Amino acid sequence: MWRMTRARTTVCAAVAVVSVGLAGCSGSAGGDGSAASSQSGSSSARAAAAGPSASAASAPTGSKFVEAKGTGLRFAVPDDWKLFDAEAISSGKDKALIKELEKTFSMNADQLARVFGQLDLMVVGPPVKKFAPNVNVVANGLTKLPAASDLATQLEKFGAKTGTPRDETTPLGPAIVVPYTLSSGGNEVKGRSIVLEGPKGFVTITVSHVDDAAADALTATILTTAADGRS
Repeated sequence: MWRMTRARTTVCAAVAVVSVGLAGCSGSAGGDGSAASSQSGSSSARAAAAGPSASAASAPTGSKFVEAKGTGLRFAVPDDWKLFDAEAISSGKDKALIKELEKTFSMNADQLARVFGQLDLMVVGPPVKKFAPNVNVVANGLTKLPAASDLATQLEKFGAKTGTPRDETTPLGPAIVVPYTLSSGGNEVKGRSIVLEGPKGFVTITVSHVDDAAADALTATILTTAADGRS
């Protein structure tokens, strides 16, 4: 079993900060980023690995289900990935890590709390090239699914270099996916921004990796296993 050291946590936390910003850009019908939903809140960051219910499909081989408690969404991730305790930051519990993040991102504790308080779920994989690949879920406050091209435009405003936007289908219904590349902490992050309507409203799922093929594979798994975690 690998350990998430503080250095690794800082790397994945950097991506979390970026990812929340990207998720927030679609926080309103107009896409101005001003209406990020608060329904996930810091309390919902206590997401736990969830086994499938008797009526649900099994997780793919080598994977496990994780559930975003605030938004009710469940999907599969590699079975050696771990939950990231964003609440330890948003609630102020992990003071040492907060001080480190304040220095790293030039943000104060209140700003960090607001950022990490938006996360409904974050799972982190074993480091690859000193980068911790991760997936996070944020409720985005949308009332309808935007065009994939509109999401790409918003991502570009945050400095991302986007690939071809596309429409997808999940067990929960339609989704959009925008691949992008973004420099973060000396790495070229291969991101995938996914928007779909979950059990309690629209969410943005952000995949961050340093390998395109791995990012695509993880995105495909999320799209095919997305389900209502409450059932």
